This record gives sequence, C-alpha cells and structure tokens, in this order.
Amino acid sequence: MVALPASALAEQAVTLEGSDCRYRDQYPDRRKTIRWSGACVDGWASGPGVLTWFHDGRYEGRADAALADGRIEGRARIAWRDGRRLDGNFKDGLVSGEATHVWRTGAPMRGNGGTIAAPASARSFSRAETGMSASSTATVPPAPASS
Repeated sequence: MVALPASALAEQAVTLEGSDCRYRDQYPDRRKTIRWSGACVDGWASGPGVLTWFHDGRYEGRADAALADGRIEGRARIAWRDGRRLDGNFKDGLVSGEATHVWRTGAPMRGNGGTIAAPASARSFSRAETGMSASSTATVPPAPASS
C-alpha cells in the first residue's frame, strides 16, 4: 500500500447541513453530513465555531476550530467518537507545525511540520492500542476535542 501525503487527498467543497454555507472536506463521503456553528462569509464556513460530522446519521467527531474560506486555519482541537483526539496547528485545512495526536488508549504521538510520530523514547504501539487495522495508515482528518 502506498500512503499519499495529506495534500494529495481529494478535497471537495460540500454544503453544510441546514445552510447554504460550504466547507472544504479533506475526507469527502456521500454518507457524511457536516454541521457548522460559526459564521458563513461569501458562502464559506469562516471564523471560530464547532464543526461536527456524522456518518449515516451517527455522530463521528467534532472540531473546535477557526475556519477561513471553508478550511481549518490556526489552532484546532479535534475529537473522534472512538476517543482519539488531536490538538494542533492547521494551515489550509491540513496539520501544519506542532500537533499531538492521542490514540483512543491515551497513547500520545507528537509531531512537527505535519508529521505525527512517536517520540524517540516511545515504544511501538499495537493495533489494539491504536485502533487501526494492519493495512491502515495513520491520517489526521479534521475533527475536534472536547474542552
């Protein structure tokens, strides 16, 4: 399996549920619906707010973030239903600079420059600890963490 850089993902403009506002989704899926609590400027989700997404109507995660032109920009906190969370800096909707991703087991991984990796002193994590399958690649989709 070849892992593509985040910038190679198929960003797609999607209309947010219950509005005419749009968001640039890095992980588009026709079964996903997205809600935005913030402002809509020139048709795009903008400013501070909470981005919440659902898959087939089931809550999947949220991002406490500021958006610019429909993309996460600056510091954001993301939380997934399964317990994973991310606290980091974003530019143009992608992780950029320092970030910490915490697996559902609480095992942290820290990174800088958009690469999330375990510190040199960390041990390897099993698939059970990370919650990922053997063929998965760790990616960091847009979603926030609870305060």
